[in-house]
Amino acid sequence: MACDCTACDACEERAERRARRFLYRHLTRDQKRSIKDNEYLIVKGNVTNKEYRVYFDGGDSVFTVGTDGDCDYHYCLAVMDEDGGNVPEGDRVLARKLLIQSDEKTFLATACRTEQ
Repeated sequence: MACDCTACDACEERAERRARRFLYRHLTRDQKRSIKDNEYLIVKGNVTNKEYRVYFDGGDSVFTVGTDGDCDYHYCLAVMDEDGGNVPEGDRVLARKLLIQSDEKTFLATACRTEQ
């Protein structure tokens, strides 16, 4: 029996599970391991070839990794549905990953950036 509510806990949990499975289909073995071990995955920008840490933590955080291995900039990029509502975490992470990999210039122009 399908639920016709807009945001019950069971529906949100199902959406989160589906989104995480969908995300994992688009990750390398190393990225999957990184999410499990570190709660982030490393994505390379298609223009600068910089490494970004895309966090899987319920926030909107992405960090660039400097030459010393530390995070040098924090980027915030909110991902919402067409009504401004929440999107499952797996879908948010995948959206950021794909944007950085395929259109880094738009990511950099859209995300709020602060120095670490």
